[in-house]
Amino acid sequence: MQFKRHLQRYLQKARFPFVALAPISLMALGWYSLVEESKVLENNTVVIYQQAQLEVVRGAARSASLFVEQQLEQDPAASLVEIEQELLENFVVPLGVGELGDAWIYAPTHVVFDRSADFPAAYRDKNMAEIFAIQRHKGASHYEDMTAAVMAVEEGVGWYIWEPDKALAATPWWEVFTQDAGREVAAWTPMKVFPGTPAEQTWVIGISAMLPELMQANGTYKQVQASLGVMLALSGVAGSMVWLLWRSECSRRDRNQEIHRLAYADMLTGLANRRQMYAVGDGILADVNRREDLALIYLDLNGFKDVNDSLGHDFGDSLLIEVGRCLRDCLRQQDLLARLGGDEFAILLHPRSLEDARTVAQRMLQRLRQPFYIKGKSILIGASLGIAPVKAEVRGLNFSQLLTQADIAMYQAKQRGSDAVVVFGEEMQRAAIARVNLEMDLRQAIPKGELRLHYQPIFSLNDEGGTTVPQAFEALVRWQHPQRGLLWPQDFLPEAENIGKLVDIDRWVMVQACQTLAQWQLDLDDDHPLGIHVNLSRLSLAQPDLVPFVRGLLDRYELQPRRLTLEILEETIIDESPILEENLHALRGLGVRLSLDDFGTGYSSLSYLHRLPVHGIKIDRSFVSQMQSSRKNEEIIRSIVALAQSLGLETVAEGIELSEQLSRLKSLNCTYAQGHLLSDGVEEELARAMVFEGLLSSST
Repeated sequence: MQFKRHLQRYLQKARFPFVALAPISLMALGWYSLVEESKVLENNTVVIYQQAQLEVVRGAARSASLFVEQQLEQDPAASLVEIEQELLENFVVPLGVGELGDAWIYAPTHVVFDRSADFPAAYRDKNMAEIFAIQRHKGASHYEDMTAAVMAVEEGVGWYIWEPDKALAATPWWEVFTQDAGREVAAWTPMKVFPGTPAEQTWVIGISAMLPELMQANGTYKQVQASLGVMLALSGVAGSMVWLLWRSECSRRDRNQEIHRLAYADMLTGLANRRQMYAVGDGILADVNRREDLALIYLDLNGFKDVNDSLGHDFGDSLLIEVGRCLRDCLRQQDLLARLGGDEFAILLHPRSLEDARTVAQRMLQRLRQPFYIKGKSILIGASLGIAPVKAEVRGLNFSQLLTQADIAMYQAKQRGSDAVVVFGEEMQRAAIARVNLEMDLRQAIPKGELRLHYQPIFSLNDEGGTTVPQAFEALVRWQHPQRGLLWPQDFLPEAENIGKLVDIDRWVMVQACQTLAQWQLDLDDDHPLGIHVNLSRLSLAQPDLVPFVRGLLDRYELQPRRLTLEILEETIIDESPILEENLHALRGLGVRLSLDDFGTGYSSLSYLHRLPVHGIKIDRSFVSQMQSSRKNEEIIRSIVALAQSLGLETVAEGIELSEQLSRLKSLNCTYAQGHLLSDGVEEELARAMVFEGLLSSST
């Protein structure tokens, strides 16, 4: 009975079920099958390696290109040599696959990077044409296609041999079965580096490995050796041949199944990976006979980065494994759970209704709110979930579109600031498209000259008639959008921070304000108090090159440093980053004046104010606007003014809209005032007139 079961299994799986042939024919067929199977194993090794590594080099190329772009955006004057070295060490060297092979980079004109142990010394400092000439001289014609692809900066896969004679001598005696001949198999893809600079060039980044070592590592050689031994020992026994073929075929199938599992599974959690989720999702959505509703849940953990930063990546990996188990316990057998990457998960549901999908999402959210116990520590972590439902009658939707919808809903859930579940709606997509369009336009706002500066005057409250001629101006940025008209800072600065353009805008404002101040300074006495206030974000204050940048502006425009005041939000001082306080002291050392904006709304005002190198504070408009309706707010202002006077600091009250507010602030001995009652922000020409001609804007 056992033999019968084995025979049935063989007949179901074996590639050559010719068990009825005569023993001699079966033996000959066995040897033929062994040779062909060895070739198949070799080809499978090559194909699987090249497909897997092509994905790796594509991802490395994308990450490396993004890294270079970010470095150049952050510091256009950065050393390209240093950036290139960081790129090689962080994105190329780690691609090496241990003893099996190495990563390399070639340009059409030269070898950029190649640390391969077997890289011939004769090829160093050679361009591609010279290397190819050497290869052809040695008879290595197989290298021609790969060289042509590299010189044409095209993506591809292939094989080559550095030293044909040496490779042939090192080939195992059973090479007649595998035909590897010491080949190196490779996969490569092009990437552009240093775009927009004189050093712009295109590289081809690749990974290669010796085929014999690959076949040794995945057990192919062992299988060939074992098959040879059995064939030599039992070549006259037809039954043994059948058994050998059965074992070889089953082993091949099992190995291919394992390879398939590795290709479609997340290596950390054992869940499905992005590739499997896409394959299953596209398959279901493409089924024209589908009669069931679907729902995709996109889940992102809240606070996972803090866990990684504080406890380490190993701890974070353990937490992800536990989260995967937790989510799997919340689902049904027919639902597919996948880890898309990082702390992002996707769940493809077959719900009975949208409410059923909501129930599943809430069940997962409730479970994730409970503590996880990892390595003796209790961790609380939540999540934000987006649901994208799709009705059975919907056709033509692909999985990528569905995932985008779920991602948009998840983003909305995260924007709510706490654990939440949001179902995708068309209005979300419209808002997302509008946000993307705004971000794209914002990237071009500075190059296209669409930003504007308005200047709101700041008047003295100490002198008689002080509210007639401004003592200073605050530079306020506006965006003249080609379709949406004039936009205020709250309409675009948050998006600028999201896309990494906030520092660029801050510096544009400083440059424009300094240019204006330089023009005014030409017509002012040295002892005239007029200056310009510029808002400085926390991101700008944290830049290592901020102080040299400001020093350069002062020198370029020959400004008196005291005329430039940088306003920093009070919430910035809550961050105890050394670079922030270091930059503040260095700026004061330049002679630039510093002011604390929105004072009274933070959490650490009194504890930090005594040691901050500031010259003044700006009382938040929320206190000024409530002076008449709340005596408490007036007392707060009185206390702030008294505190500032005791520390030798000036005070500016902003948001003044009523004459009663102005009178009370004068009586409280506030130093300066600004607001709609006195003047709104005006263009440069009118601001100049207010100073030199004693005019007020028509809005006062």
